[in-house]
Amino acid sequence: MIRFIGEPLISSSSSASPVWNTRIATAFPGAGVVVTVPGIHATQRWVYVDEVAGQRRAEGLATLTEQERLQIALEAVDLLVDGDTVLIRPNPSRMDLAFATDEMLQELVPRTQIKFLFARVADVREAICRRGEAWRIQPLPRSTEEMCRLIQTSRIAAGGQPIYYYCAVHGTRILTCDQFVRIARMSDEALRLHLVEIATLTRRQNDRGWPELALLVSDANLSGAELVPRELATLDGPAVRQAHSSACQRLVTATPTQFQQDDLDNSAWRNRMYRTLIAQDDDTITDEDLLGLSDEYFMQIHWLPGARIEDEELIFDTTPSDHPASSAIVHELICNLMREYDGIEFINMGRIIRSLSRRVATGGRREVYVAHFRPRGSACDQLHMIRFLKWGVRERLDDGKSMLQAMRESEEYTDYLLDRRLGCRQLGMKLASRIWIRKIQELYEGSQRSLVGQTIWSPYVERDYIPGVASDKVPHVKLKSATYAQQLARALGRAAAPNLIVGRASPTGQVVFDDGDELLTEGTNGRITDAVVADPTGSFMSFKADLALDAPAYAAVIQRRLPYLADCDSFIHDFLAAFTTRFEHIQSSYRCRRKAYDTLFGHRRRDPAGNLAHRWAMVLARLDRSDPKALAQIIRNSV
Repeated sequence: MIRFIGEPLISSSSSASPVWNTRIATAFPGAGVVVTVPGIHATQRWVYVDEVAGQRRAEGLATLTEQERLQIALEAVDLLVDGDTVLIRPNPSRMDLAFATDEMLQELVPRTQIKFLFARVADVREAICRRGEAWRIQPLPRSTEEMCRLIQTSRIAAGGQPIYYYCAVHGTRILTCDQFVRIARMSDEALRLHLVEIATLTRRQNDRGWPELALLVSDANLSGAELVPRELATLDGPAVRQAHSSACQRLVTATPTQFQQDDLDNSAWRNRMYRTLIAQDDDTITDEDLLGLSDEYFMQIHWLPGARIEDEELIFDTTPSDHPASSAIVHELICNLMREYDGIEFINMGRIIRSLSRRVATGGRREVYVAHFRPRGSACDQLHMIRFLKWGVRERLDDGKSMLQAMRESEEYTDYLLDRRLGCRQLGMKLASRIWIRKIQELYEGSQRSLVGQTIWSPYVERDYIPGVASDKVPHVKLKSATYAQQLARALGRAAAPNLIVGRASPTGQVVFDDGDELLTEGTNGRITDAVVADPTGSFMSFKADLALDAPAYAAVIQRRLPYLADCDSFIHDFLAAFTTRFEHIQSSYRCRRKAYDTLFGHRRRDPAGNLAHRWAMVLARLDRSDPKALAQIIRNSV
């Protein structure tokens, strides 16, 4: 039972949400005490120390020495209340106190309402992750739409135009490189007024001790005060413009390319601005910080209760999730990992809350999970992506199939996907280096009432995480670099050739390419090395029509980037040259080893209705008769 010194942390209330009496508290888990008297954490510590000293005097015991008083104070843990969540601010060297406080607070609120701060500190992050509780240090994800809305509504003015973004947490106005450059469009007098305003604000601090104005992600050697001098108010129009032009050059040079333009579609810029506006950099952690995920995963992972291993025993986090079905799935996924590996030290499981592809969903199962774990004895963590097959037993039962038929068709579909992957790789498509096909047990809860409650087996694909940025999410500002544009054009051209050959298309016949599955991998120098297809969805869907009919769709790869390119002709040339070279290489490889290709699926029965063995034969025949240069010309004519 927790004893409070001061008001109880939570008022007794019949409402669903707790009513908090304070935002600052200090816990002494060893004594089961929480101090809530008004003040700061330091004064709350000494309130408890003084109480202990008073009790000793009343009992006739020796007076506490200064060392003993200090030792009692060091056994405390800081608490903060934010919304309906209690935040534990741990001492990195005493994580045992933080975890003891966590258990104590669970007498008051569920674990889902207790989080840890300072997760950027390596010792804190390590201790929490080893408990399989990454979800305890991650705020609930927010949608991309909500992030964009916050950024848009944060635009404010100080005295002139709304050229700033306002961080309400710190009370600081954020000035971006793009907004600073844009004020050149104003009249001489308006430009002067805004520059004087910027010069003034950059030299002030608000009553919270934070700067009134700060630059977004500029070089640390360039401050706002250095950017705009004080004496601008005394200059004439041409001199003001010259001073602004010089400042723009300095700011552009000091700002990384991906942050030079305000672009909500640029995930790197959007995420950085979002984190700045909510002061995310203080002492919380995000998914990409924890795992090294790319920007498109920012705030898109909902961490779920995981598991840890203590004394060779697997201990599940039993906290109910917001999604009970997900909890059962996670339990099964963790068990599968434990069966696969000789030993695992911890496992963190998260669910991707929305599709990262721009492709329109066409039905079927869409769940995607991420598994973060460390094999025993390994110095490195592993990161796996888990995607359930769209058409498993559950989905076929919902279509009215019998249990036997649903299970049989599910197995056939799994084999089809594996054969499809083999075919794609044989025809030159770059894929994830390895995948695993596994199943979990679930209870059927679908539309066939007579089968509700029966056990079914749901298949999923597990693969290593592929570090890289999706080709359709490359920041537009990067395309201004001739070198980067050339690398991108060549990578996409090489990837487009096998994509066209295998006939990647949607069920409605639309070509599938450059929409989220192509991941651009980079070398240590930032140079694009290749485009890897994370999921070859839709491959061999288009296998009858001549390739000349699908070729025009690949012009869209070029068209949507033209407005952002410094040299459009070079981009077109590089894309088509890479496309042609790659297509010719694949075609030559087939013609030189025709028998090996033709017999790849010779052990499969060929069904003219359209199984993979039949589609494979049709695709090879089409490849043999195609003219790569003619196809490239069709794409060029369609741009």
